[in-house]
Amino acid sequence: MKKEEREKRKSKLSLLIFLSIVVVGATSLLYAYLWFSWALNSPINDTPISLEVKKGETLKKVFQHLPQESIKMRRLPLTIYSRWKGIESKIHYGRYRIPANTSAKELLNILKEGRVLLVKATVPPGNTLKEVSRILERYQVVKAAKFLQFAQDPSKAKRVREKVFGREVGKGSLEGYLYPDTYYFTSDSDPFTVAFTMVENLSRHLPQDWQDRCKKLGLSLHQVITLASIVTKETYLPEEMPIIAAVFLKRLRLGMKLQADPTVIYAVEKETGNRVLRLRRRDLAVDSPYNTYMVTGLPPGPICSPSAQAIKAVLHPAKTNYLYFVAKGSGGHKFSNTLREHINAVNRYQRR
Repeated sequence: MKKEEREKRKSKLSLLIFLSIVVVGATSLLYAYLWFSWALNSPINDTPISLEVKKGETLKKVFQHLPQESIKMRRLPLTIYSRWKGIESKIHYGRYRIPANTSAKELLNILKEGRVLLVKATVPPGNTLKEVSRILERYQVVKAAKFLQFAQDPSKAKRVREKVFGREVGKGSLEGYLYPDTYYFTSDSDPFTVAFTMVENLSRHLPQDWQDRCKKLGLSLHQVITLASIVTKETYLPEEMPIIAAVFLKRLRLGMKLQADPTVIYAVEKETGNRVLRLRRRDLAVDSPYNTYMVTGLPPGPICSPSAQAIKAVLHPAKTNYLYFVAKGSGGHKFSNTLREHINAVNRYQRR
């Protein structure tokens, strides 16, 4: 065989080997691409998944909470993609509800964007700070003890109110400033976020003329909320609230004691830590600045979270000469102008 022919055959063989390597390499790259694409874009679950990501957890730890049969073959592509996109350092902790047929790539985006599961929490009016804390815990928003400790701290309460109103508008705890409403929080929220959200909601539900009305009434916003909390506890009837507010405002102007039973109940519960189901005569003598049978004027602060109607009623009270009222036992009250009329009403409705 001539030398030229051997060289030609050798060149053809080299070319064939090169082309084979190229084909194998291209095939491998195509396979790797298809596998990578499948790993990222195909569904990892055929049913919804409840996923909890705890603070400080890595993606490797998060992967352990996922269906292992689906995630096992995807670990490498997920790790490469998350590092390439810088996702691992951006995942948000919290509870998630991963919809059925979610791809691995979409799961990483959900964690990166923090699309955490929101819990619905309804806080009715008339609840004390302790009761609001228990309600929030029942909805898994925040632990009651943790939130109560925060909300009862005067310095922390001041910081929240100043952030909302631009200045300190009250004193003491956040009692009365947690607006009753339906909220959507992330589970295990931090106390500041919850408190700020609820106090800010209060500021947005104040009547537009609240500052002018406070000046006209000679009351601070703290005093308005305090009186509104008493009105909230006295009646659940919106039509009675402006009348009861007017009675209390007139008593304040005349220097009369408010003699509001709900303040006594609050005082006893605050002192004993026990729930008061029935007010006793001896309770009226409890030594407390919240006992409006013993002290003149308003108590130091609110006794519950007042309703929007009660706040409006205090700012816009009814025009009336009533000075007294007594519960009729049917949900409403009997209002009187004079003490004699009031005594007759008490004998009629309370002592029969």
